[in-house]
Amino acid sequence: MNRFYALIFLLLGLFLNGVSQTAEEFYSQGISAFNQQKYSDAISAYNRAIDISQGLDTKLYHLYLWRGKAKFYLEDKGGDNGYGDFQLALKLKSDQAEPYKYLAFISARKGNDTECVQYLEEATSKGLTADSAFYWKEFQAIRFNNAFYQFLDDHHFFKTNIYVQQIKQIVEQKVNLWQKKGKFEKTIEYTQRVNVDTRNYQIQKFTKEALDSIALSKISLSAVANEYDADNETFKLVFNEVYCIYLNVPLSEAENFDKNFKKLKYEAPAFTLDDNRFYVLHVEIENPENGIRYIYDSKDVVAFSFTQLNLNFDDIDLSFPDQEKPASTAEVEKKIISVGRSDVDILIPENPTSSDNRFALIIGNEDYTKYQPGLSSEANVLFAGNDARVFAKYVEKTLGIPRENITILIDAIGSVMKREIERVVKMAQMTKGEIIFYYAGHGFPDEVTKDSYIMPVDITGANVRDGIRLSDLYAKLSDVNISRATVFIDACFSGGGRDQGLLAARAVRIKPQEISIGGNLVVFAATSEDQISLPYKEHNHGMFTYFLLKKLQTSMGNLSYKELADYLTNEVGLYSIKINYKEQTPAFMVSPLLAGKMDGLIVINSPVSSGK
Repeated sequence: MNRFYALIFLLLGLFLNGVSQTAEEFYSQGISAFNQQKYSDAISAYNRAIDISQGLDTKLYHLYLWRGKAKFYLEDKGGDNGYGDFQLALKLKSDQAEPYKYLAFISARKGNDTECVQYLEEATSKGLTADSAFYWKEFQAIRFNNAFYQFLDDHHFFKTNIYVQQIKQIVEQKVNLWQKKGKFEKTIEYTQRVNVDTRNYQIQKFTKEALDSIALSKISLSAVANEYDADNETFKLVFNEVYCIYLNVPLSEAENFDKNFKKLKYEAPAFTLDDNRFYVLHVEIENPENGIRYIYDSKDVVAFSFTQLNLNFDDIDLSFPDQEKPASTAEVEKKIISVGRSDVDILIPENPTSSDNRFALIIGNEDYTKYQPGLSSEANVLFAGNDARVFAKYVEKTLGIPRENITILIDAIGSVMKREIERVVKMAQMTKGEIIFYYAGHGFPDEVTKDSYIMPVDITGANVRDGIRLSDLYAKLSDVNISRATVFIDACFSGGGRDQGLLAARAVRIKPQEISIGGNLVVFAATSEDQISLPYKEHNHGMFTYFLLKKLQTSMGNLSYKELADYLTNEVGLYSIKINYKEQTPAFMVSPLLAGKMDGLIVINSPVSSGK
């Protein structure tokens, strides 16, 4: 009898083991089908596995989760959205983030933002982070909702990931394909075709193409409503019920424009992207009845830049024989040319220090041809926009200035620069706070007075006095009610520039007049006397700014002003000769009030008072 029961138990064990193995096989088949996007086949395999896995909770959790995913991706084809399976999975394992994430996706698809955020809160409490596995595209239906934005802010998620990631992927693929060396392309031809400048050109080209393409799929260039302001002779044109532009239409033409509103033709659109919203930079609108063309051209919205994408590219990898050795197979030497993101653009250190009475105004004037069509592109200031954007990240993350206290201007015109300087000075005066002022762009001297000016993009070298006189700027920042002002100027004031000055024909450089400073002011300038502010092309930054960022990165902002000045003097002085074959010596100025305190002034600290 004992042998009989032993045999029964043996057969039962073998049977149960076979069931378990069969469930595993179906599960594997389901995963394979899912990865091939054969979601119906995946669901069938999971159904079989579930039928023979009842009571095995560990297996069932994964089976319900994956069957729910397959149903979720089949929804567009009329299938179940997987909601029930995700709920079943949570009953088995309530501490997992994945089911909550997909429940949030489902709620977002339905436009139920409240429920979506509730699921996202649960998911993040269980480990969900905004990394590459977070599918922001699933939230497009609620992307303008305040509750969703508040959730992103609360958890420090990067809101522009929804579209930026799409643009990033497109640009990276196109650039990596473009930069590959052709099978029959000679090395000398390849290095002429692919270098820092040509790659940046391709990046900007591909970025604009991707941005405009995605924007056109989201903003239908056919206004759905309009309002007219007769006093200002301006139409408000509303698109997609969430976006509008203001177009000047003379009163004499307004009635006909309104009559043909639904027939208007929209041509030559250009877009920008900010805070996960697309904006129209330029569009030409034609009234087909009378042929009158109206041009909308925004001067207030900053164009989207590829530097916002945090792009990653393959190295430009060349293998060819060393010219000084016989070109035998054994003696081939691998040489690598790397052109890509700078080391200071990533791994930006973060400090918790933050103060509401610290303010920053950051200006990067790169494109001077935008408002001065007579200039050649060589008059632009290489990488000034990138300098400003990356420095702004360090100001927020490393120096701990609140984001709402940081103003960044790219390619700023004179009126805007003057307005923002006045605004930041007033805020610091009212709070007895601190100012960090950063400028990258052209500087220019007055030929008569030798006064130095920083140049807005709409001011020519011939009209230098319409720029921002440096002595006036320093006087404003030296106000006794400002506890400390730190100025970083990556520009020169001799009439030259990173690539070419605003007046390239000038044969003699002008030595600018020295400026005295007061108050609680400290100034770090990229050059001395009549030197030129040079680029560091390998890193897509100005030479001065690169080493400024590098020191902030390695020190985490915890260094004295004296240490920073010594570092910039040594490194910029050395590498400007090493890389650019020209001298560039940074200048460092400190007001008499702070002259004896430079070893004790720490960059990251809250501002010192003038009385100490």
